[in-house]
Amino acid sequence: MKKLISLILILILCLSLAAACGKKTDTPDPDPSPDGSQQQDPDGGSQSGGDKQGEQSGEVSGGESSGTPDGSGTASDPEAQPLSWTDRIFTGTFTDESVTKDPLVMLTVYLPKVSGNDDIELYYQGRLDSIKQQAQTTYLDLGRGNYQFASQGIGIFSPVTVEIGYHVLRNDGRLFSVRREVYENTGGAHPSITLQSETFRVSDGAMMVFSDLFTVSYDDAVAKIRPMIEDQMDKRIKEYGSEYYFDDAKSQLFAMWDKSDWYLTDDSLVIYWQTYAISPYVAGVQEFSIPLSELADIIDAIWIS
Repeated sequence: MKKLISLILILILCLSLAAACGKKTDTPDPDPSPDGSQQQDPDGGSQSGGDKQGEQSGEVSGGESSGTPDGSGTASDPEAQPLSWTDRIFTGTFTDESVTKDPLVMLTVYLPKVSGNDDIELYYQGRLDSIKQQAQTTYLDLGRGNYQFASQGIGIFSPVTVEIGYHVLRNDGRLFSVRREVYENTGGAHPSITLQSETFRVSDGAMMVFSDLFTVSYDDAVAKIRPMIEDQMDKRIKEYGSEYYFDDAKSQLFAMWDKSDWYLTDDSLVIYWQTYAISPYVAGVQEFSIPLSELADIIDAIWIS
């Protein structure tokens, strides 16, 4: 009997020990990240990444961040990101049916349509609107006159023809520089070709003026640039003859220059004079390219690629 009781006690003790060994104290899982925050699916981005992306976008007026969805892209400096652009195209004819049903004006316009900077985009949309307005007023008046002269047997009528094209010559994320060519055949002795240009700071979408390029005054910049241009003029005179420029072209060089007639390429400043400013029609628009490296002592270093 004593042996039986001892066996029963031993069995009870074993069962108690087994229950104690099987019981586990719950402990929290280790933090999934060093700061204890919950990690998310990388494709969904993180809150800090989203804030960073928003900051990048805000640094460029009207711009778009080119970083990745979590803000970790290569666009740490939005100003270094070139703008995207495509052709903005308008073709149309204009007439006055009280005069004729035939076209009096034929207009073709190519301008950049810019993505990534609202200010620059609005400028070129405004330019197109202005050109169309000019077609409906100034050009249409010329077309009416041409038609009336032809109706009186003075010459042969042809509609006023205007064609505008462009080239983007610098787009490095800091500057957006555009050269535009304007061809006009308004019924005169010969058509005219003029150049127009704009250079914008991408950071704020502002159009730059010539003096913005330099760390010195306008007069000091001209003093540096003038001999470089005169050297190029001398080479052209040697190639094309002394009549290539007007006699007073050098003495009146910057007096005959419009301060908006310039643009930038990646490595050069280009200054130009319209037809008839310093040379006859046959010479056309005169463009002079000056390497930025030769202006390093007077030009703001930020504009040198």
